[in-house]
This record gives sequence, C-alpha cells and structure tokens, in this order.
Amino acid sequence: EGNVDVKVYLKLILHSIRQILLLKHAPGLSKTIEGETSDENFTLYKKLASNKQSPITASVLAELLATYDQIGWAAIPELPLEIALVTLVNPIAP
Repeated sequence: EGNVDVKVYLKLILHSIRQILLLKHAPGLSKTIEGETSDENFTLYKKLASNKQSPITASVLAELLATYDQIGWAAIPELPLEIALVTLVNPIAP
C-alpha cells in the first residue's frame, strides 16, 4: 500500500521495458536512450537487451499495456497487475 499509485508504478515499468526492447531491436537508438536514463539503468538495460534468453519481449509489453488500461476500471487497482504478473510468470501451456 504505502501510498504507491499502481498506475504510476506500472508506467515506470512500461518505460523500462520499452527502453530494453528498443536497445534490442533498434540499437541505433542506443545513444538517445543512454541520454535519457541513468548510467546504472542504461547498463542494466543493455545487459537485458543483449541476453538472448531474456523473457522481456513484445508480448510482455503488450500484456502490461493492456493491464495499464484495466487499472482505472478495477475495483481493486492492484488486481490487474497482479493477474498479469501471475500470467506472465506462469504461462498456460497450449
């Protein structure tokens, strides 16, 4: 609880995931991203972007974007994010 707005928190997560995906798929934007973030975050983003086994994908971003839209409508604002995280961590096998 601690006065954390879940929508703001998720927006920060979305921003980070987007930066990682841009580094992975558009490395030409590396200098721009480096200028927009701290050295510590940029190093982490580059490490995650270069990891071929990284679970950070466009489908994760899409799932969290949909979750962001659901937060405003949920009776419990944290619930859409909790459900998305459970879904992403434990995907149902086809």
